Amino acid sequence: IWRGFDGGPVNWRDPGLSHLCLLLRGNAERARGKETRDCVALAFNRDPHDSVLQLPSAGDRIWVRGIDTARTTQTRRALDGLVATVAAQSICAFYLGYEEPA
Repeated sequence: IWRGFDGGPVNWRDPGLSHLCLLLRGNAERARGKETRDCVALAFNRDPHDSVLQLPSAGDRIWVRGIDTARTTQTRRALDGLVATVAAQSICAFYLGYEEPA
């Protein structure tokens, strides 16, 4: 599912489109069409400024920042809520986990 940083649909015809998010949901062990809670969010920000990303509800799980191309050292960081800042001209990968926020 492609989403804007505000959680809404992406306007593919917008010539100023500078950030979007791809939600990948799936589990190879689930039958096709069955709901799964496995999800990865890839956030792309080509804007020259940091942008705020609104992630979807995670139920009893939390979003964890797993990869951030703006950082030289990669450490997993649990988010405190559903909002994350994505640095200018970077890509972040988030996944659903059970860790406690830092």
